[in-house]
Amino acid sequence: MAETADAVAAWEVEDAAINSALPTTAARYRRNYRLRLRQRFFDMYGDSCQECGEDDPVVLSLDHIGGGGSAARKLPGQKCSMSAYREALKVYDPKRFRVLCLNDQFRDRYERLYGPADEPGEYHR
Repeated sequence: MAETADAVAAWEVEDAAINSALPTTAARYRRNYRLRLRQRFFDMYGDSCQECGEDDPVVLSLDHIGGGGSAARKLPGQKCSMSAYREALKVYDPKRFRVLCLNDQFRDRYERLYGPADEPGEYHR
C-alpha cells in the first residue's frame, strides 16, 4: 500500500507539470477525472495484477473477465474506455472485472483467440 501511496504522490507531481502545459481548464479536469476514476477502481478491485502481482499503476488496467470489453465499448452510451471503469465502480462485480497488467491482458486475449502455446515463449504462426 505504501508503494501505491508513493506512486500517487509521484502522479501528483507529474500532474502539476502536465496540468500547467494543458491549454484549458476543461482539459485539466478531464485528465484529472480519468486519473481519479482509475485510482478508485484500483482501490476497489486491488492495486496489483491478479495474474503476476505487478503493481506499477502505469501498466495496470481494467480487464473484462472472459473478454467482452470490445463489445461493451460498442454498446449505446459507451463513449470511451472510461465507461468501463464507471460501470465497474457502479456494480462491484469481481466475476466480471479484474485488474491485470497489460502483458497479462494481451496474453489472455492471445490464448482466447489461438489457445495456449505448447511451450513457454512459443507463439502460433
